[in-house]
Amino acid sequence: MKLEEIKKYIKAHKLDTPVRFREFNDIRGVLYVYLREKGYRFQEIGKMFNRDHATVINGIKRHNDLHTFKDHKENTKHVRAFLKYQTDLKQLDWKDELLKCETLIDFHRLQKQVKEELI
Repeated sequence: MKLEEIKKYIKAHKLDTPVRFREFNDIRGVLYVYLREKGYRFQEIGKMFNRDHATVINGIKRHNDLHTFKDHKENTKHVRAFLKYQTDLKQLDWKDELLKCETLIDFHRLQKQVKEELI
């Protein structure tokens, strides 16, 4: 996923503002972890969100502590879907996959995969 797409998402959802509501912090945590896994330094991540590196470290720890709780999953499902959609969309060429379908069963499998990934 391109960094520019993530930056647009951050701006569109006002994640770079001083707002500290739990929903915002939960979403930031998911993005902190994602960006860290992609190799970005704490300082670089913090700059995207107008935060310092210590806030990013704390946000990652908090996310790791809370990511199994139901309300945390509910608060972050749209950002996780965004990240999954952006990644999967680039990895899968739907036209080629559709042309590979030889039977109705193959088509239904592809249809199910599309529904699961895009909804």
